[in-house]
Amino acid sequence: MNRYTQFIIVWAGQAASTLGSSILSFALGVWVYQQTGSMKSFGLVIFFAMLPYVVLAPVSGVLVDRWPRRTVMLACDLGAGLCAFTLFVFLSWQTLQVWHIYALTFTGMVFQCFHQLAYAASMTTLLPDRAMRARANGMMQLGLAGAFVVGPLVAGVLLTKLQLRGVILLDCASFLIAFGTLVPIRLPELDASQRPPRKVFFREFADGLQHIRSQSGLVSLMLLVAASNFSIGFVQVLFTPMVLTISNQEVLGVLVSVGGAGMVVGGIACSVWGVPAQAIRGVWLGLALDGACLVVGSLRPSIVLWGASVFCYFLAIPLINASLQSIWQQRVPAELQGRVFSVRSMVSFVCLPAAYLISPLLAMHFFEPWLSPDGALASSLGAWFGTGNGRGMALMFLVAGIALLGLAFAAARNRKLMLHRESHDETALPRSSAALSGQAR
Repeated sequence: MNRYTQFIIVWAGQAASTLGSSILSFALGVWVYQQTGSMKSFGLVIFFAMLPYVVLAPVSGVLVDRWPRRTVMLACDLGAGLCAFTLFVFLSWQTLQVWHIYALTFTGMVFQCFHQLAYAASMTTLLPDRAMRARANGMMQLGLAGAFVVGPLVAGVLLTKLQLRGVILLDCASFLIAFGTLVPIRLPELDASQRPPRKVFFREFADGLQHIRSQSGLVSLMLLVAASNFSIGFVQVLFTPMVLTISNQEVLGVLVSVGGAGMVVGGIACSVWGVPAQAIRGVWLGLALDGACLVVGSLRPSIVLWGASVFCYFLAIPLINASLQSIWQQRVPAELQGRVFSVRSMVSFVCLPAAYLISPLLAMHFFEPWLSPDGALASSLGAWFGTGNGRGMALMFLVAGIALLGLAFAAARNRKLMLHRESHDETALPRSSAALSGQAR
């Protein structure tokens, strides 16, 4: 069995698990909202799902680099499945409380945090060929896109027919599928000569930070990701209320589905063609397309215009993510990838909640009042841009789109972000940290 076939088998199991988790996540959100009628309680489910990626970064990266990555993935599939089964037990005993969902969501996402790091880091050793790895990164994005699109659509039907207990059992089954497909696969692991000697725990985490600092391109790349995530999160939270100012929930659902379709198409394209040989081009091209979509979509309150913009916006997401992943895999030695990837995830997840918090406050207290019919900007910008409900939020989309276009231009012009290949051999792996530090002079 060749390595790409092994990847396909592992990918299929992990995609099934991701889809099962997406279905359960949607169902649990519906259940919590129905039980409490509180958006705060619903928001806390999302909060506890994101929290492990921030607080566990110093721990998860070090342990993933210390332990065999296949073992980490197997243990995490079982652990996450056990969390889902515990929910089933509480529900069957009619003792399920909202705080149980908070606790088990947090615990389950702890396993997912470790699992995703191990999964991403194992790709470098499993697929040393750069072009093959680029297509694999596209397939991983396709799996996420499929869960994003199919999960909520299927969850509503299954929740009606199977009730919450059936949905939980389905998620348990998806983790067993992921576990079963991984058992017969022998993922290549780092041998003892490739692993650096054990140090004090937090010193090992600091080695990951030191590698990022020593590679000026990676510092710039992390700042780029942080800024783009903040810009994207800045408008994500506003999309629903902006659409509902001129339309209804059915149209909102159609627009979300259109966006999901764009993401699937983008994932398929990356799976077939991979990413550009100079992967940073995929990043800045994707950011430029997203920025243009936000600018165009902000100009007029038109459902058709929004639909086209949403499709193209999500079409670029797999290209950006797969290109970023290719750069990190190529620039980070295999034995440091767990630690470096955990820092990257921590920065990404910190920026999103900050944007989610700031954006509604700015919309409510500044942008919407500015573009009300008698607002401060009504006679100037409003004469061209329009006034009334939703136009202030649209102006925020315009600002975020211009910011993304600026980031794309900066990325295209920043030589530090260019991927300098280690050799002309496309199968070359990143060199060890010792070799890189010796070259750093």
